Amino acid sequence: MVPTSHGSYTENRGPGQPGYMWSNIRNELNGVEGFCGIYEFQVRGGTPSAVVYVGSTCPRQADGGQCRRLKNRIINYCRHGNHKAGLINYALSSGYELWVRYKQARSAEEAQAWENTLLAAQNWSAWKTAMVPLYDRINTVNRHQNQVGFIWKYILHDGNLPELCGIYEWRAIRRDQPNRVVYVGSTCTRCGNSYEPLQSRILGYCSHGNHKEALINDALTKGYTLEVRYKQAWNELLETWRMSYLTCLITLGMRGAMAGNLV
Repeated sequence: MVPTSHGSYTENRGPGQPGYMWSNIRNELNGVEGFCGIYEFQVRGGTPSAVVYVGSTCPRQADGGQCRRLKNRIINYCRHGNHKAGLINYALSSGYELWVRYKQARSAEEAQAWENTLLAAQNWSAWKTAMVPLYDRINTVNRHQNQVGFIWKYILHDGNLPELCGIYEWRAIRRDQPNRVVYVGSTCTRCGNSYEPLQSRILGYCSHGNHKEALINDALTKGYTLEVRYKQAWNELLETWRMSYLTCLITLGMRGAMAGNLV
């Protein structure tokens, strides 16, 4: 799918859907029209490109639902977006292209295993310094009024911060303490149809703290540097993973800063 027409190479999507469908996708999928399997969608047009959705066609059979074969499933995403219509429309309206690749599976179990493997393999960004407790004439800028600490200015000009939604993770660093993951969040599941970009959410924390203002100020007051990393993804499984991950962190006693117990 592409945001603008390319003449005879593209065709309209379904009624009321933005963007265009690349016309030859049907012929490209002829070899898998009767098979189930796995597919992944990638957004292109930003820096860098990113896999944002991974799915499979077979697991629904176990729930008594209809197994949508690969060709039919992918064409339906292209035509009207299926259950990801809002996110697909948002990406196309924002000027992104959507690319797909796929692989035939021999069974529902194999397709599910591949899906889980691909989800786990989606890469995090590197850890990036976002906020620091002390002023640096060259490398910092002020946070909003009445906020503690300073923004590490390079996060403001990071061209890799995604303009689509996904998940992010914060950690607190101080020389005399072990590094701690202190907060995990997502932007795709709590904002209705607005789909707040990762870029906006992360910079909001840096500027004024969002809903974690007091806890961020507390960490910076205690001399911690706050770093962030992120990845783009649209899967519902992401929220399940996020909650499981949070449970693990709490069990291990690692979610200290946002629980208010950094020393």
